[in-house]
Amino acid sequence: MINTLLALLAVLTVMAVHAICKLLLLPFRILRGLFRHGAKPARVTTG
Repeated sequence: MINTLLALLAVLTVMAVHAICKLLLLPFRILRGLFRHGAKPARVTTG
């Protein structure tokens, strides 16, 4: 029983850390997406 609870706790902690990391990296991902979007027309015009 204790092993099952520990396994569930481990899974929940991993999921929580993953969600926190995604939330922290979201602004950087948005900024990167904006810069990437701004660079696409330049490549199209040069091509």
